[in-house]
Amino acid sequence: MNPVITKIMQNAMFATGQTETILYNGVEVEALVEIGESENQFTPAFMRRNNSVAVADNSIFTVKAGDLAGAPKRGDTIEYHGQKYYVGGYDVFDTLSDSYVVKATRNERGYFNK
Repeated sequence: MNPVITKIMQNAMFATGQTETILYNGVEVEALVEIGESENQFTPAFMRRNNSVAVADNSIFTVKAGDLAGAPKRGDTIEYHGQKYYVGGYDVFDTLSDSYVVKATRNERGYFNK
């Protein structure tokens, strides 16, 4: 990729004051952070009388590839505001900005409805 385009994209994404500091495998890096929660039901809708549900805090961290020691992989950890997230891999490698969109979870829990 053209290094001039990469620099423009990284400046637009990471130099706008929107990044936060995280620890990726113990190393401080700047990231764009999105935090949310998901709920997955494992029983078809027509059988929802008894079902199991898994809930997790899901997050997306966008980081520069150059700030990491390699591609994000399952088992990596991210610490954000004192909370530990477990990396499940990356969704996207953006070649224009030379960055990864990393998916991670924490506080996974499940329950069974009757």
